[in-house]
Amino acid sequence: VRPSSEPEVSAIVDYARMIFPDQRGAGLQEAAPEDATGIVIDVHSYGELWLWPWGHTGAPAPNADALQTLGRKLSYWNGYWPEQAIGLYPTDGASDDFFYGDLGVAAFTVELGTAFFETCSVYENTIRPETFPSLIYAAKVARSPYLTPSGPDVVSNIPDPSTVLLGQDVVLTVETDDTRYGDSNGAEAAQNVSAAEFYIDTPPWDGGVAVAMSPLDGSFDSASELANATLQTSGLSIGRHTIFARARDADGNWGAITAAFLTVQAPPMVPGLTDWARLALVFGFISAGLFWISRRTFSLRR
Repeated sequence: VRPSSEPEVSAIVDYARMIFPDQRGAGLQEAAPEDATGIVIDVHSYGELWLWPWGHTGAPAPNADALQTLGRKLSYWNGYWPEQAIGLYPTDGASDDFFYGDLGVAAFTVELGTAFFETCSVYENTIRPETFPSLIYAAKVARSPYLTPSGPDVVSNIPDPSTVLLGQDVVLTVETDDTRYGDSNGAEAAQNVSAAEFYIDTPPWDGGVAVAMSPLDGSFDSASELANATLQTSGLSIGRHTIFARARDADGNWGAITAAFLTVQAPPMVPGLTDWARLALVFGFISAGLFWISRRTFSLRR
C-alpha cells in the first residue's frame, strides 16, 4: 500500500486537485492564506462531532484558530462537539488532512448521530433538520471560510412587504447576531455589531454598491442588533430582485450574507373604455348640448 494506491482514493485526489487551487505550501507548519477559498465536509457516522485537521498529530494546524471558529459555528445548530480530529483517535491519510494539508481547503468531518445505522425516522426527524442549517451555513461562507465565520450572522433579512408596486417604498429589517457559536467545547469571543448594509441584485464580491442600514435602537452597541433601511423601488425594474444583507463586528469582521427576494410589480393600468362606454359618453355630451341649446332658445324667446 502506498499513497493514493487505491483507485477510489486516487479518484478523490484527482477530483480535489481539479476543483480547488493549491493554496498552501508543502511545509507542515505553513498556513493557508486568510483569503483561501473552499470548504470540504466528509460525512460520517457516528459520534455527534465536528472534526478538523490535524488527525495524525496532536500539534494544531497552522490555521487552527480559524478552523476552530468555523467548527464552533457549524456546531451551533446541532450541538455537536467541535474538536481537532485527533481528539477522536489518530488517523493517517484522512480526507480532511489531505484537503487541508495538500490544498489549504477548510476541511471537516462530521460524525452524524449516535449509531452507525440510524433508523430512517431518527434521520428524518432529528439528524437532518438539526444538521442541514450547518451545511447551508458552510455553503454561505465557502468563499472565505477562514474569515467570514468570525463576523456576525444576519439571522433574518425581511423586506416588508415582499411584493410591491413600482415606486412603493419598502422597509428592510435585519436581525444581526455575533454570538451564534456552539459552546460545548469552549466559547468563542463575541463582539458588538458595528455596522449593517444591504445590496440590490449584485453582491459585494461582484462589485455591488453597499447601502448602509441604521440601528433600530439608535446605536450599534451590543452583540445582537436590529437594523433597518428604507428602499425606494422607483429605480428598479419590474420583476424579482435579490436583497443581500450582511453585518460587521467591532473587530472589523464581516459575517455571512443572507439573501431574500423582493418582487416589484407594475402599477395597475387604468382600464380602457369599451365601445358601449364610448357611445354612452358621446350620447351624454350630445344630450347635454341639446339641453343647453333648448334652454338658450327658450330664454331668447322670452
